[in-house]
Amino acid sequence: MRGASVRTVAALTGVSKSAVAGHRNRCMTQAIQKASEPRMIERSDKLMRRLDALLAKALEVATRAEKRKNDGLLLKALNDARSTLRVMGEFIGARAEPPRVQNSYTIVFEGGRPVAKELPAGEVVEVHAEQS
Repeated sequence: MRGASVRTVAALTGVSKSAVAGHRNRCMTQAIQKASEPRMIERSDKLMRRLDALLAKALEVATRAEKRKNDGLLLKALNDARSTLRVMGEFIGARAEPPRVQNSYTIVFEGGRPVAKELPAGEVVEVHAEQS
C-alpha cells in the first residue's frame, strides 16, 4: 500500500486512521534508522579521524612549546587537547560501537611539567594527573 493515504489504508483494512498513522510512524522511523546506519557509521568514523588529527596537532604544539619553555603556548595547546578529548569522549558515549582511534596519547607530569607522550598502537590510555 505504498503511497496510499492514511484514510485509504484505514478504510481498506478496517482499522482506525490513528492506528494506521501510528503504525506508519513507528515503521518508518525504524526503516529510516536502519537505512541510515551505514552512512552514520562512515560519517562517525570520519569525524573520529578528524578529531584524532586535531588532538595529534594540539599535542605536537604542546611538545614544541614545552621544549621552548613557552608556558603560555603550552597551556593553550593542552587546553585544546583537553577540549578535543572531551568532544571525543562525548562522541564515544553516543556511538553504538567503539571508535577506531589511530593514535593514542597521554599527558603526564614530569618534574612538575605536563608532557605529551604517544603510546604504542592498541595500548589502553589512562589519564593520571599528579602534582610533584
